[in-house]
Amino acid sequence: MGLPGSAIAVFRRHPLRLGLALLGLLLAAGAGASLVATWTCCEPRQPAASGAIEFQSLAGSERELAWGLEQRDLALLRAALPGARVGGMRLLQVRELVPPVDAQVAPVVAGVDPQWIEARLGELLRGRALDEQDERDAAAVCLLSRTLAETLFGPGSPIGQHLRLDGSWFTVVGVFAPAAASGAGDLPDLLVPLSAALARLVGSELPQLSSVVVGAPRGALDAAQRELASRLLERAHDSRRDWSLVASSASNRRERSLLVALRGCLGLLFFGGLVLAGLGFESGYSSR
Repeated sequence: MGLPGSAIAVFRRHPLRLGLALLGLLLAAGAGASLVATWTCCEPRQPAASGAIEFQSLAGSERELAWGLEQRDLALLRAALPGARVGGMRLLQVRELVPPVDAQVAPVVAGVDPQWIEARLGELLRGRALDEQDERDAAAVCLLSRTLAETLFGPGSPIGQHLRLDGSWFTVVGVFAPAAASGAGDLPDLLVPLSAALARLVGSELPQLSSVVVGAPRGALDAAQRELASRLLERAHDSRRDWSLVASSASNRRERSLLVALRGCLGLLFFGGLVLAGLGFESGYSSR
């Protein structure tokens, strides 16, 4: 009798041991698949560079904003929190991107100011950040996420390369790490100076913003600063909830802690299943 036939004969005589082995294999397979899934689709949102919090406008697209966060909110928060980095971001509806992107989901393009860069991005992977001079000059420069840079220009350095957004040419000056997954706190794929976005892509000086980020230059904002920022916005907007708090370093740390704990439990289940399957097979053959 061959090895497969011998194994079948053994487990026919010991069905409980067969059940133990199969249970272990199923447990290991399920835990292993779940563990892989947590690495591929359950990564927490990209954390802010310096313990920032982010407020998002609830007023719809940038072409339909009737209220929501505005540039006057930046001035208000900067005056009240002089030690903080308070930056604005405006999402853009770009109809044309050259070189074209062969992807089902179009890249997310946004105009941002230098303080948003400081509070939200952290260190760049390549090149330089958008600075105050770029903002004053409405400079035609941009930053790309690493994923978009590789899609557009391949594995080499994209610094100095040119791309076209709705007829306006921009020069790539830096590359940043992309957010790991979608969500309210994720980063756009392509960033241009806020002034350039308004002048070259939006075609107006409308003051509305898609979001405002508030971060500390060192460490994280304390609870009093976070509460003050929220209260100031409530007062400035006459208690209208046309904005919401969408991301903070504290919530990001909780998400990561929970994910690490989940991965640890799944890892234990995976190895436990392998051990259980091994014991079932070993006891079945040892009783021959």
